[in-house]
Amino acid sequence: MRKIYIYASHVIKFIKWIIVTYAATVFFLMLFGNFILPTPSPISSRVDLKILKIIQNEFNESKEIYESALVEMNVDADFTPLFTFNTHSIFVSLIIEYETPTHSCNQIALWSFIIRNRTSAVLQIHQEMNTFNDITPSFKGVNGTYMMEWNIIPRLGVLRHGRAHQADALFTFPKLHMVWNLVNMCLIKWHQHFA
Repeated sequence: MRKIYIYASHVIKFIKWIIVTYAATVFFLMLFGNFILPTPSPISSRVDLKILKIIQNEFNESKEIYESALVEMNVDADFTPLFTFNTHSIFVSLIIEYETPTHSCNQIALWSFIIRNRTSAVLQIHQEMNTFNDITPSFKGVNGTYMMEWNIIPRLGVLRHGRAHQADALFTFPKLHMVWNLVNMCLIKWHQHFA
């Protein structure tokens, strides 16, 4: 009877050792697998960004007049290959980057989206965006680029980052749209008069 108890004890210890080893291996693979596996890029991604017009408006309480850009964008991207067993969600954003005479690097996150599962990983979006402003009062003579960036949020492990560059991702801000300029100037003057 004593021998059976000793053999059973050894078998149970061996099974516990196998379970702990397996659990530790899975844990370390999930934790450090992000360093071993390269970050794949989406199968296809295409972003078309068009600055429709530049308008003037009152941006802050100092009554200064700033220019704003009205933007239209088309996004067509497939993020399905980025989903693995360890992917919780993917945070996607469209970044505009440009340089002004007073600031060497300006970045605006124009649009962002969270992909929560593999079934919603194919994006086809057409959107006319609201305006965005710059820290300087004018976009005159400013050129820029745009790119799509994403962060892969894992269930366990390190956050991974990716970026899709396009050869034709350059743009120039158009000239000020005068009709909107006159309307906004009248509204600003009216607001200043009655405020």
